[in-house]
Amino acid sequence: MSIALALARAAHLASLLILFGSESVQALFRAQIPNPPVIPLPASTPIWLAALALATAVLWFFLAAGMMADSAMPLGPAAIWTVAKDTLFGRVFLVRLALLALLLIVVIRWELHSLRIALVGAALVAIALTSHAAARGDPRFMLARAANDSLHLLAAGFWIGGLALLVPLVRVNRNTPKALLAPLQLFSSWGMAAVALLIVAGSINAWLILHGAPAGVSLAYAGLLAGKIVLASLMVALALSNRLGLLPELGKDPNASAASLISSTLAELILGLVIVLIVGFLGTMSPLMG
Repeated sequence: MSIALALARAAHLASLLILFGSESVQALFRAQIPNPPVIPLPASTPIWLAALALATAVLWFFLAAGMMADSAMPLGPAAIWTVAKDTLFGRVFLVRLALLALLLIVVIRWELHSLRIALVGAALVAIALTSHAAARGDPRFMLARAANDSLHLLAAGFWIGGLALLVPLVRVNRNTPKALLAPLQLFSSWGMAAVALLIVAGSINAWLILHGAPAGVSLAYAGLLAGKIVLASLMVALALSNRLGLLPELGKDPNASAASLISSTLAELILGLVIVLIVGFLGTMSPLMG
């Protein structure tokens, strides 16, 4: 069940991160570029992402409730209601469920992009309330720790979701690479700020989770966390290579750098999704030994 729970968490996070980032970056393009690029994605993409987020949130809750239920109380309506009303995870889930249901209605019926961003952002912030980082330490500062984790998630969403938007955009415009200059330069500038915030907030999260662990840190947890850090470092290296190497070359010799830009952006996105998968598993594990 723990593997199923980890996969449900990863799929839920991926859908929310991609939806948040893609909506945010499109809003940025509309606000900052006089003739914003047409994104070559089906109009139904936000609907599918919102539906996946809602379905995996429900699956996540039921799998987690099954693990929480006492052996004397088999998983059923009574146990599910007990988890929903008597645990922080359950109460936060009910709020997330309402946000995600409203999000799905909004993306189906209206082109209200600001409301979409607000709802999916709120759903990501709600996840942080029950994270390992929020739970560690003095209860009086739980909201401050959750706020830091929220910044981590929102920055990750902007970066990963933005990449999910850029991959098809770069691929479709590979024969007219000059059309990519404005959106790529804009995303690169904002993306570097998101990466910086991601690194700072992530480092604080790691310190909050691992610092002063009375029984020591679980080797399995530490190993996965180390893998996440290595992959994140590769993502940062690719982002810097794109900004400092490929983007300047795109302005000088568009045809020579377009193919490299496609592969580099796709590699960056794949690394990001693998990190989300690792995060799915980290959330189901105790960071402490024993």
